[in-house]
Amino acid sequence: MNNEKNYCTIRETSRVLGIADCRLREWQKQNLLPGFYAGSRYYVDVSRLQCALDAGTIGAKPEMPVLCGQE
Repeated sequence: MNNEKNYCTIRETSRVLGIADCRLREWQKQNLLPGFYAGSRYYVDVSRLQCALDAGTIGAKPEMPVLCGQE
C-alpha cells in the first residue's frame, strides 16, 4: 500500500511539490487547483495536481512576447 498522502493543505503541497504557496492559492482562486474545502481549510488532491502539472494543463508558462526591435 502507498503511504503517500493523497490530500494535503496548500502549505504542505507547497513543500511537497516545491511550488510557492501563493501560486497554489492563485490557482485555487481561479478554480484550477483540484481539491475541496473542509471547513475553512482547502485540501489539495496532490496526485491530480501532479498529473495536471505533468500534462501541462496547469502551470504552463506563456510564451514571452517579442518586443519591437528585440528579435
